Amino acid sequence: MRWYLLFFSVFISKISFSQKKIEIVHADVLKYNKFIDANRLLGNVVCRHENTLFYCDSMYLYSNQSLRAFGNIRIVSDSLIITSENLFYDAATKLATLEKNVHCSDNQIRLTTEILQFHTREYYAYYPSNAIIIHKDMQLSSQEGYYYSKNKTLAFKNEVELKSPDYTIKTDTLFYYTVTDIAHFNAPTIILMDKDYLYCEKGWYDTKNKKAYFSKKPILFSDNKKLYADSLYYDEVKNTGYAYSHIRIIDSSQTNIIYGNYGVYNRQSEKAFVTQKPVWLNYQEPKDTVLIACDTLYYNKQDSHAVVKCINNSRLYHHQFQAMAKDIIYDEKDSAIHLIQSPKCWFQKNQANSKKITLYLKNKSIDKIVLDSNVIIMQEADTIYHNKFNQIAGRKVNIHFQNDSIHSINIDGNAQVYYFLKNDNGQWTGLNKAKCSKIQIRFQNNEIFKISFIDNPESILIPIKKIQPEKERLPDFQWEPHLRPKKIEMY
Repeated sequence: MRWYLLFFSVFISKISFSQKKIEIVHADVLKYNKFIDANRLLGNVVCRHENTLFYCDSMYLYSNQSLRAFGNIRIVSDSLIITSENLFYDAATKLATLEKNVHCSDNQIRLTTEILQFHTREYYAYYPSNAIIIHKDMQLSSQEGYYYSKNKTLAFKNEVELKSPDYTIKTDTLFYYTVTDIAHFNAPTIILMDKDYLYCEKGWYDTKNKKAYFSKKPILFSDNKKLYADSLYYDEVKNTGYAYSHIRIIDSSQTNIIYGNYGVYNRQSEKAFVTQKPVWLNYQEPKDTVLIACDTLYYNKQDSHAVVKCINNSRLYHHQFQAMAKDIIYDEKDSAIHLIQSPKCWFQKNQANSKKITLYLKNKSIDKIVLDSNVIIMQEADTIYHNKFNQIAGRKVNIHFQNDSIHSINIDGNAQVYYFLKNDNGQWTGLNKAKCSKIQIRFQNNEIFKISFIDNPESILIPIKKIQPEKERLPDFQWEPHLRPKKIEMY
């Protein structure tokens, strides 16, 4: 026990001895006050503790190696200079507490606050109340924060704001590296840029190179667009955002929405392209929504209207019609949907094939379909045995709709019609084949009401029992119901 106490007392004495005392470098007047066991230093006071210098007008230097200073306080520690009106310093903890009109600066920052704690051993400063920091052309402020002088890092907490000539960052927690000029945030954050702004909950911003990465709930609000994704990389110089996984681009009217898993959006030109299962949705009402899926989707805003280009393996779904083609282009200006290269279109019980198909919308519903070159329209007449088809063919066909139903079909050039007939008992009686220069077909209740043959029509009625299977279909007949897009398959 005695050995232990002896060892402990020696250990403590060594610690006490190893602590360097505060050294008085200069004072105009020095007085000792025995009642408080302290030296009173007056006039041009300079003291040193290890590598830190303390300057002031007056000071109490206590025997326990702490000091309290007043007036024109200045601390010089390495490259850091701190000024204030009042100071308390404890040599044992190497903690300096400065109050009133505190200014802290080095070759990277200028910090202003009312209370500052400076740790001379670790070279970092802490402020518990509002502070403003100037770094280059930026101003940073927060209710609480740290400055680590060794690695030139700032840590901010509560009501953090970073202002620069080009943007403003508002958040709750932010780390700023002054050497690299990169800000890291791990809390709800808003970045304001001109008319646009960006929201996220985790990420970094390179203030020097104007680049940023956001990895938690990022949303880019750009003029009349909103861009959502799992993560977002943004290049402010190029005005371009790169989005990854679960992408949504929504316009302000909430009518145009783009989905995908990789996308690039330029906020200046309002152009975007999306890959990895992209889908474009034009939302009107649930039943009038248009969906287009493809391999690569290009979106462009031209004079306040959208142009959507869907490239490769394109499929379209609307409750009135469905379509597929290599490429599909939608122009919001004239509400036209262009099907390009190997197009096919389905509406009601019909399938239409042509070299080129254009669908026109009006008042949120289909208005007409224009088919150009090698047109064939097929309709399954026998839905039980699936072996009889009504067919229309021609060089150009216009299909007009009224109240969501076919109103008329006009066939122009090399017009042909194959139409199966029934008697009053519902029994098949024959196949009517007709051809002429033009044919007009009128509908009533989705059934053929009247057929008009124009310019030298030729017609033949073949009794049902005399129909030859190989001659009951037009040359370009190709019935493909399995290719008809379904809504559930679009996403």
